[in-house]
Amino acid sequence: MTERWGFRTYLGVPLMVGERRFGILTLMFHRRRVFGTEDLELVEIVAAQVALAIQHARLYADTRSQARQLATILDVNRRLALGPDLDQILARITEEAASLLEQPGRSSSSSKATPWSGRQPSGRPS
Repeated sequence: MTERWGFRTYLGVPLMVGERRFGILTLMFHRRRVFGTEDLELVEIVAAQVALAIQHARLYADTRSQARQLATILDVNRRLALGPDLDQILARITEEAASLLEQPGRSSSSSKATPWSGRQPSGRPS
């Protein structure tokens, strides 16, 4: 690729935090260039900061996902404590589970039996 696009100098530094690799920071130049020790140290410092930012972004996304799951579990627990309407509880659990799996939830007005009860949503046996 370097010759195809006319690049004459290439420098690649791994994006790593500890032993975990996230990619490569790549610098390419159209002119021939010799990198000094200070140049390499600077690029390594930048690569370390970029890798740390990537790691933090992934940790943040994981934390948000876990918080969403815990909020869903808390909501289901609250609903279980509030009332004995099994059909509404099962419909809500189905909707929340589908939401966590990023799939469309079933409507509580569906004419199909709920997967756990084997009953119609109206509460009548099928």
